[in-house]
Amino acid sequence: MQNIQGAVAFITGSASGIGLGMAKVFSQAGMRVVIADIRQEAIDSALRQFPAGNPGVVGVQLDVADRAAYVRAADAAEKAFGKINVLVNNAGVGIVGSLLTATYADWDWDCRSTWAVLLTAFKLFCRVSAVMTKAVTSSRHLR
Repeated sequence: MQNIQGAVAFITGSASGIGLGMAKVFSQAGMRVVIADIRQEAIDSALRQFPAGNPGVVGVQLDVADRAAYVRAADAAEKAFGKINVLVNNAGVGIVGSLLTATYADWDWDCRSTWAVLLTAFKLFCRVSAVMTKAVTSSRHLR
């Protein structure tokens, strides 16, 4: 992409960390940004880090392992900005805290969640991305 001014970026897992960093850089470069994350309170906190009333940044709640949630998030993004130009599959999970004090339940949750996020999200992301790439002049996504 040579001209990113006004382009739309949809970034999963972007209410914190690397995803939020990308959202900030993309916004500063003139892109419109969709902050997609599973935690609404984190989305609200992330949105407060952008200039007040910035019409170029919106937040959508998205569990990347939930097919129906992807459709709702894509609908919300398209309603806000139209066609999505850039998809960033950044969402991830992990054990918070020390690995030395993590319980077997923590590890079980992490393993189940990691696979759900990595495999389901990747497949859904690829489907959405493929449809958006194929339909360059259309703003509809795969249902």
